[in-house]
Amino acid sequence: MIDLSFSMNDLEYFLLILVRVSCFIHISPFFSMRNTPARVRIALSIFVALLLFQAVTPAEALVYDTEMEYAILVMKEAIAGLLIGFGANIC
Repeated sequence: MIDLSFSMNDLEYFLLILVRVSCFIHISPFFSMRNTPARVRIALSIFVALLLFQAVTPAEALVYDTEMEYAILVMKEAIAGLLIGFGANIC
């Protein structure tokens, strides 16, 4: 059964997953073309992030003290997504 409760900790994880997936889709070979509409890329990013969020269960809570540390976590996820998309683009 799907758990429909959504806490602040879940929102933080979902945003990190969404950042990585959207950066990947932004650079990936098929979706980075100009003829792919932005709405399609955004919708696909949100849909895939929702699927991954349901599939991946966090083992422990995120540990950060300030908003700057969370911003650093977001930047790490963005860089990881861009590198994965760049690797897919090269292949």
